[in-house]
Amino acid sequence: MKKRTASFVLAGLSGVSLAIAMPGPGLWPTLLFFPGLWLEALRPSRRWWHGALLGLVAGTIHWVVAVHWVVDVLSGYGGIPVPGAWAGQVLMAVILGTTWAGTGALVAAVANTAVVGVFIFVSVALVNL
Repeated sequence: MKKRTASFVLAGLSGVSLAIAMPGPGLWPTLLFFPGLWLEALRPSRRWWHGALLGLVAGTIHWVVAVHWVVDVLSGYGGIPVPGAWAGQVLMAVILGTTWAGTGALVAAVANTAVVGVFIFVSVALVNL
């Protein structure tokens, strides 16, 4: 697997690991894997835009998994057809994923000081919980 493909896979796994650690699924031990997966995904990023793209992927996947109930609400109570409800959920996840994109860009920009990036990202992630 190429480095860039592996970094996108790791970014996606970091989003999933944080999403399933939430109270609904209740798999809280996966939270311990999140920082390592996220930093390993950002490690080969030398440009800020690559970190932003990885953050957008991770954040979008996180929010699609974390708020799976939005499809039921939009289709059941809103009367929106299921494909439209899925489109609404993905659009919402992309919008919410931009916070992760900003954090990914910041971490990639200060790649030599990854510890600063961890603290910034964890604080943003905790605010989003």
